[in-house]
Amino acid sequence: MIDASLTSPFESYSATVVRFFAGIRWAPLRVAYVPMSCFDSSIHDHPSFVQILDSITDGFFMVDRNWRITFANKRATDILAREDLMHGATLWELFPEVFHSEFGVAYRLAMEVRAPQRVEGYYEPYQRWYEAAAYPSDFGLTIFFRDITERKLAMRELVASQDRARELARRLITIQEDERARVSRDIHDVLGQALTAIKIDAVRLANDTALSDEQRARATRISAVVDGTINDVRALATMLRPIALDDLGLYSALVAEARTFSERTGVSCTVAKAFRQFNPSGEMSTAIFRVIQEALTNVARHSSASRVSIALRRAKESVAVMIRDDGQCLGKEAREGRLGLIGMRERAMLLGGELTVKHSARGTVVRLEIFPNADSTVGV
Repeated sequence: MIDASLTSPFESYSATVVRFFAGIRWAPLRVAYVPMSCFDSSIHDHPSFVQILDSITDGFFMVDRNWRITFANKRATDILAREDLMHGATLWELFPEVFHSEFGVAYRLAMEVRAPQRVEGYYEPYQRWYEAAAYPSDFGLTIFFRDITERKLAMRELVASQDRARELARRLITIQEDERARVSRDIHDVLGQALTAIKIDAVRLANDTALSDEQRARATRISAVVDGTINDVRALATMLRPIALDDLGLYSALVAEARTFSERTGVSCTVAKAFRQFNPSGEMSTAIFRVIQEALTNVARHSSASRVSIALRRAKESVAVMIRDDGQCLGKEAREGRLGLIGMRERAMLLGGELTVKHSARGTVVRLEIFPNADSTVGV
């Protein structure tokens, strides 16, 4: 990887070199360049400068226009495990594999266009990762480099650990949804059937003329209580796992959720008809539904909104779901990651997407953007 921006610690070393020589006798300096006169054969006549170069933690060497190495500091000989760097050989003679590598490409480019180049890559002969910066001058090139293998390995392990954490989170969410579905079915079937049987008996008793008026009135009250309990059981089963989500799809489940939300809160809630043509996979459908469900919960608790809309926008490579309300900002708690926003973002991440929350005087917009063709385990 080659980068001409050179926004790295290498520049601080270059600045040190520049300041040192500016105080001696060399020509005016140019930004990001080491003056060419620094690199002539008289460099060894200045022990202080050699001492500076030997004390830095990066490898440092210079080549002339014929690619002959004219100077190398002690760190360079240590990193490269070569004591013959200043025996008059060229860079390509000592390291022939470098010529066709990304390092060789960057060095030749720096020499050709007279502009600094930064590069990092894997050097196969040493089986190590290196980062290098090449600064041109009229005399040749100055090259700083360092071994970044440990950093690369640490980053690779960090990415691997993050992948493992995401996979664990995905499995936990899957297990959670499966358990919710099982409990929801049990509540709906077992408790629903038992309550229905009680309801039938209560109605029968309420209509039994052999009973006293007080007994029939009591049976009627029991029937009313059972009706309320059946509604509560249905609501609980739906909250755990909407039956419509499995049987009828995401659009029907969202319409039912919006209707329930409006009845419970008095807040108008609409679902875009674009969801009718949107048929995501089971895992994606569940994740989208849960994000919308949590967003509606936040609206009900904290925004004092009067209207909520759930919209869908589909592009060639992405799908965006937006929950927009006209209420107040969720406030400091939301910004600190409470109110379920962390869970919403985790679900978005597991879909290979991202979740953003934007506040304005007109309300709040929760946007879930998914890239179905990206590297995720779910799809449309």
